[in-house]
Amino acid sequence: MKYEPALRLLSEKFGYSETHVLKAIAEYDEAGAVAAEAGY
Repeated sequence: MKYEPALRLLSEKFGYSETHVLKAIAEYDEAGAVAAEAGY
C-alpha cells in the first residue's frame, strides 16, 4: 500500500486528521529510537 492512501485510511479509521496521524507516527518512531538507545 502506498503512503498517501494508508494515511487517508488511518485518518478515517481513527477519526483524526492526516496531520495528527503523521505526528503520532513521528512520536512513535522517536519513542522507539529512545527505547532502543536505552537498551529496551
